[in-house]
Amino acid sequence: MSEHSASLADKLLDAHVRFTLAALTGAERDGHVADVVGELLDAGESITLRQLLDATDVARVVQRVLSTVPPSSVAARLALGRV
Repeated sequence: MSEHSASLADKLLDAHVRFTLAALTGAERDGHVADVVGELLDAGESITLRQLLDATDVARVVQRVLSTVPPSSVAARLALGRV
């Protein structure tokens, strides 16, 4: 992408963000937020975690947490399903 194209893309994105934020002020905001939340809740009824998350990515996060978080008896009980 040329520098001119990148600059134009940045300007278009900025304009879109300004437009969207302007639409989310005042009385229209509440209705729009309610619509978006409703759509998200509806989608949540049919989407599984497997569709949203990659098992390999989840395993990496768990491994990272286990290697960086200090050991604790609470974490051990959680891992064993005893909490």
